[in-house]
Amino acid sequence: MWLPPLAFAELTAESLVDASLHSVLEEKFGVQIASGKRLIRAVPGDRDLLRLLQLGYLVARAPAGGTSFD
Repeated sequence: MWLPPLAFAELTAESLVDASLHSVLEEKFGVQIASGKRLIRAVPGDRDLLRLLQLGYLVARAPAGGTSFD
């Protein structure tokens, strides 16, 4: 995720503990996320990652990505 550093300089990891990013952006910065696009797809698992996660070699992973708009 990328946020403009100057506009969100006061955003810290601690402010996101037990809170959603969208609620923190709205409550602390007055930014409402109005819409967005999400993409979730199934792809073959990377052999090293699957070994690290102790999963079988035939397991697919589902990377997610998206863009939100205020």
